[in-house]
Amino acid sequence: MEIMRTIFLLIFCFIFLYACSNEKSAFSYKDTYDESNVITMREFTTDDKQTHFTIYNESELNDERIEAITDEINTSYEAILEYNNGYEWSEKISIHLRKSSNTPYALKDEIVIYDTWGEDYQLTHELAHVLLGVGNMRYGEFDNENGLLTQEGFPVYLSERVYPEKDIHSHSSLSIHKTMKHIIDQNETIPLETLAHNVKGLLYLRSNDDKTQWKSYIQAGSFIKYLFENYPKDSIVNLYNSPSLISDLKEVTGKDIDKLESEWLKYIDKEFDSLTEEEKLEILYP
Repeated sequence: MEIMRTIFLLIFCFIFLYACSNEKSAFSYKDTYDESNVITMREFTTDDKQTHFTIYNESELNDERIEAITDEINTSYEAILEYNNGYEWSEKISIHLRKSSNTPYALKDEIVIYDTWGEDYQLTHELAHVLLGVGNMRYGEFDNENGLLTQEGFPVYLSERVYPEKDIHSHSSLSIHKTMKHIIDQNETIPLETLAHNVKGLLYLRSNDDKTQWKSYIQAGSFIKYLFENYPKDSIVNLYNSPSLISDLKEVTGKDIDKLESEWLKYIDKEFDSLTEEEKLEILYP
């Protein structure tokens, strides 16, 4: 009798633990469906209970794609917050998955993503904007008052760090540094002091010329990646969204911006091979 009671208790405990372990997948999401049984909206709260996401499936993606994007949001969310330097992001964030091809963007509490039928949409990049903030937030929305070198460089770096296999900013499987090597070989680098300037940098990072903007994003991402590879993480995180980036860089690294630029470019030039003809065909602007 005692043996039977022990077996019963063990079975009960197993069932209880199994149910608890699956509670998240069973009760995490609140889905809304259309008449064709397609998820039109998904709501969920992150594990840390700090953020409520609402996904609007305007692309009519199937359940499998919605699951994949939900996982990507959660994975990116946790990774990005490791780089938050005190910014208080919105507790409610909406993400619109659009059908057409266009430039994605983020506001304080809203992200609009295009091309979600494929794999290389810029969700991590735009989520980094929302979770880390951009510019002077006194008006409650993003602005460019503090320049854009870190504000775009961090998202480029984080996109590669979280999902290195995605073809996002270089439009290839090449790393940011490898793509930066190509820009150096083409003698098309933009002066770092210019990109770091709060006003002059906007001429490149917000250029209407697609190639110019692409180059500036690659350079910003490569430089930020170089800083994280060579200096303490916390000190570089605190550079994010700095209103006086050039002077703060010197305080953190002990070097003026020209010295930093020289060391960064020499490192890229020495450590990375030039692109092969085949690799050149992979990037957006060979």
